[in-house]
Amino acid sequence: RVDIVADTYREISMKNAERESRGSSSKVIIKSAQSKVQRDFNHFLTNGNNKTRMINIIFDCLSSNQAKVLNILRTTKLVLSKDNETECITLSSVCIVDVLTSKHEEADSKVILHF
Repeated sequence: RVDIVADTYREISMKNAERESRGSSSKVIIKSAQSKVQRDFNHFLTNGNNKTRMINIIFDCLSSNQAKVLNILRTTKLVLSKDNETECITLSSVCIVDVLTSKHEEADSKVILHF
């Protein structure tokens, strides 16, 4: 099994206030997985909305290409955790796993549930 756990970027939170105090880039609208990567990718990542959209696109691509992704990762089960949602992807299904869902913002806190 492979687990991919992402941070959560809430508008109103202490973590977001800390990020904002360090500076933030403008919001960039990423339309699809075919969108080009920003030249200054580090600057792009200083905006929580940009990160959230990028995570959503990556997870959508992974879940919509089940067989290919599972084959590349050489696994039969892929678990994707973001925001307040966790999905389990197998060759035959994509389902929500409530027991692995948490409200933690940081991925390193969320990943403890996955062990």
